[in-house]
Amino acid sequence: WRGRGGAGAASGGGLPLAVDATARLLEAAARDAEAHRPGGAPRSEAELRDCYAMTVIRLVNGVADAGQRGAFAASVADLAARRGLARWLVDVRHEASHNAQPSLTTLRLAAAAAITWLRTRYW
Repeated sequence: WRGRGGAGAASGGGLPLAVDATARLLEAAARDAEAHRPGGAPRSEAELRDCYAMTVIRLVNGVADAGQRGAFAASVADLAARRGLARWLVDVRHEASHNAQPSLTTLRLAAAAAITWLRTRYW
């Protein structure tokens, strides 16, 4: 998909949100698994947290942006709720964006919940 996207394809440009988010979530999980495999590529916890956090942020923001209508901006939480995205994923996005980054355990759970949401809503 990214290879067919032309300019900006490596950053997800031109891809549907669900396709890009699914790919990024699976890539994060693969990096995480590789880091724990004997002889695998070592990854720091910070790198894994960054990878998961950015993907959750992009997904939640993309879902919210797609629902933004009218002259006045609605909250990310309200827009995500309208699309059936769990409030705690919005809270994880908020923490990762504006406060201390959530724990790796929390981010792994968020990634799993995001994959489930994408599987239900998109695939």
